Amino acid sequence: MESHGSFTLKLEDYVVHTYACNGFNELGIVDYRESILKLVSKKSSWILFEHVDDSAGVTPEALRELILTYNEFKKFGCIAIAVDIGSTFGSILEESVFNHIDLPTLASKEQSKLTAFIENII
Repeated sequence: MESHGSFTLKLEDYVVHTYACNGFNELGIVDYRESILKLVSKKSSWILFEHVDDSAGVTPEALRELILTYNEFKKFGCIAIAVDIGSTFGSILEESVFNHIDLPTLASKEQSKLTAFIENII
């Protein structure tokens, strides 16, 4: 199977910004996870801030892998997850993913809410 899904990463102090687009399959999420863990390897704690393009999506297998990924991030110092996303995919995350992880999370399209969430964590 070939990896699907595109992303870029940017580390600013303690915040990992990810920019995802296109459809992700299970291997695409694995690549995403490994790239982030490599980026934060020298950080003791960090916040994941995902910026998701309207073209982004996940297969059912990728959704399960995303849950595993978020839980793995906690083991490597992730202290919260903020997701800048539209209402449709945000609802999927809140209903199908966030209730399976033990981290503070927020999915919203409102930058002010996301910024306040991150500031309250630190």
